[in-house]
Amino acid sequence: MTIMKGTLLYTADAILEQWHVKVYQHNELLDQGGVIAYQTKDIVKMKAGHYFMKSKCEFLVRE
Repeated sequence: MTIMKGTLLYTADAILEQWHVKVYQHNELLDQGGVIAYQTKDIVKMKAGHYFMKSKCEFLVRE
């Protein structure tokens, strides 16, 4: 698995390739996983409707 910090999610690959990601904050699982709907410089919105701040979270790509 690859740990992706917020800055790495600026690539379109995460959205275009429909990567499933888990979201962590301070090593605590916040979201079991899902597909990213869209992102801005500061936030990631999951298709399930949850928003996460890139500066506070880590995104783990599920294999």
